[in-house]
Amino acid sequence: VFSFGNGADLDFVDLLSFLINDPETEIIMCYLEGIKKGRIDTLRAILKNNTKPIIVLKGGQSEIGAVAAKTHTASISGDNKIWTNFFRQYNLIEVDSLEELLHATRLIDCYGSFELHNLAVVSISGGYGVVLADLIEKSGLQVPPFSQNIQDEISKKFFMAGTSPNNPLDFAAQFFAITIVKEVIDLILSDKIIDGLVIDLPGFYLTLPPRIKDTEAFFKIVLESLTLGHKHNKPLILITQHHTRPKTINDFLTNVIDNKITIFGDPQEFLPLLPRISNFNEKLNKNTS
Repeated sequence: VFSFGNGADLDFVDLLSFLINDPETEIIMCYLEGIKKGRIDTLRAILKNNTKPIIVLKGGQSEIGAVAAKTHTASISGDNKIWTNFFRQYNLIEVDSLEELLHATRLIDCYGSFELHNLAVVSISGGYGVVLADLIEKSGLQVPPFSQNIQDEISKKFFMAGTSPNNPLDFAAQFFAITIVKEVIDLILSDKIIDGLVIDLPGFYLTLPPRIKDTEAFFKIVLESLTLGHKHNKPLILITQHHTRPKTINDFLTNVIDNKITIFGDPQEFLPLLPRISNFNEKLNKNTS
């Protein structure tokens, strides 16, 4: 982490050049208000052949923000459209808040930069599965039907009335048949049509009913299910709200994070970022092929 004040000595361009060439740096996060006169050509030169994901939050986008930036660091914020085109030209991932900066970095840290167009949705509530499908489509991604052979295999796993083997998929109370859940998630991620999976798991479902006798074994299989994204090299994103966290749930969520599985409380925390990361990966592959 570098905090360089007003950049009187080392500035944004110097530090970015160092991080791009540093073999131990895999992802670069930066907050940028602007750069000083005479530095844009150097910035272009160091970005020309960069292959690392650079996630940038541009400050000073409003009129009052630009005035504050000039006072803060003596940087020239410039026209926002010019900066946006610059970021697009040099394949930087632009975000709109510090939270998005952190969330985008976590997604890439867990799953690398990925190309993603088609998402699968698994939920405990059919209604919320529909809501998620709507939000995903609004973000510019698709929720396509599973391949027919995958639907056929999923149908064999369901034993409760009212469930459907299609996308979005509603587990309902069958979630507690956790071994079957794991098998279904494995099937979904094996579908060549599907690029990634979003799972909604309300926190209260982690407060297990009395019929689950071996909670340790149950959480072990849940964790194995969530790590299947890594097996298939596809992002698996967990949505859960955990307002009450007894030790069992806290330990489970810690294990989820330690296994590089992303957890979000709100789909809007990550959905706007997925197309941006995908666009970065597509352009990177195009430029290096």
